[in-house]
Amino acid sequence: MGQNIITFPFLFVPGQKWKNRRKQLNPTFNLANLVSFFPIFNTIGNSLADKFDVLAKGNKDVDSDHDNQINYKTIEDFINRAVLVAACRTTMGTTTNFLDTDDEGIVEAYKVLFKISSVKSYKPWLQLKPIFKMSKLYKIDVKYNELIDMFVKKIVNEKNEIWKENRENNKSREDDDFEGTTVPPVTRRNFIEHIFHLAENGELTMQDIEDESSSMILAASETVSNSLSLLLLCLASHPDCQHKLQQEIDETLNGAEITIGDIQNMKYLDMVMNEGLRLMPTIPMLLRNVSDDFYLQKDVVVPKDTFIIIDTFHIHRDRKLWGPHAEDFYPEHFLPENAASRNPFIFLPFCRGLRFCIGWRYSLFLAKVFLVKILRNYHIETNVRLKDLKFISGISLKVKDKKNVHFTVSKR
Repeated sequence: MGQNIITFPFLFVPGQKWKNRRKQLNPTFNLANLVSFFPIFNTIGNSLADKFDVLAKGNKDVDSDHDNQINYKTIEDFINRAVLVAACRTTMGTTTNFLDTDDEGIVEAYKVLFKISSVKSYKPWLQLKPIFKMSKLYKIDVKYNELIDMFVKKIVNEKNEIWKENRENNKSREDDDFEGTTVPPVTRRNFIEHIFHLAENGELTMQDIEDESSSMILAASETVSNSLSLLLLCLASHPDCQHKLQQEIDETLNGAEITIGDIQNMKYLDMVMNEGLRLMPTIPMLLRNVSDDFYLQKDVVVPKDTFIIIDTFHIHRDRKLWGPHAEDFYPEHFLPENAASRNPFIFLPFCRGLRFCIGWRYSLFLAKVFLVKILRNYHIETNVRLKDLKFISGISLKVKDKKNVHFTVSKR
């Protein structure tokens, strides 16, 4: 096995290497590719909605002591599994059944490895291999990395054989169709197809492919599922906002399938999504290494190679920046007239600048489709107030004491 494959390349690798890899992978997140994923998003979203149907019929969560209420962890788990299915399908072209079963423990492995990566983010000494080997986490890390390694290797090898076969067949057809011309055909590739193409050109190794594939699946599934779970919590505690969004959904959708046009036409959905990301940012802090000396203020110099942390969570809740509703769930923050006069660098759910998240549109499209699928059919309430919640901050924001947070799900 190679290095630890859960490495979060877009978070931790040095500047130049990151720039090169970003340039290589940018084409896989173009709009045409993302639009082609909507049938997949719809199909998996329907399966997720079916899970909520079970909850609406009064299937009490085994961890809950409250009749007719569902523990937060149950909803979070359903969403996490659905997003992981979508991530495998769209990035790797692989169909999985994680919403119904996890016989091999893949879902659990990704959860545990993400937790370990979170611990490393606020205990940086654990990023030193000799020290990490002495910690209790090391054996757990090795065990689950080996499991994910086998899972990803199997998919990559199978997809590589199929890709090579299709490549030869397509090349033969292209030679026939374009003989005597210099105009190449336009090719649309998903993530796994694109990195096979990069490997064919000598830009990536097979180990690079396995590392990037696993990291991409984990990064996509963790960030989307976490933001969607937190947003449902916001809406469950604000029934007026939930009702207003459901009205917009009912007025916009004409058929069973959600299109990109539907998503773009739902302006209140956009406001709600942004407000959820503001109040409970999936990535609560941004880690950066300073590449050159710069002036933070006139007489304050931040020297080269300084490690800095940008506190997204508290920037998003600063009353000086956001006004009297800074700590409330208040979608009106994102009315056009309010957003127009605001400094764009006080809203950082996907970062800003060169390291702006490569998958931001993917994340928003998938989260919005799943949210619409749920709220089109179900009403959700909770027993908690947002101001009473406490959070655990690591790579991603987590609710503390989840066992005390419950939902009631009812059919609309």
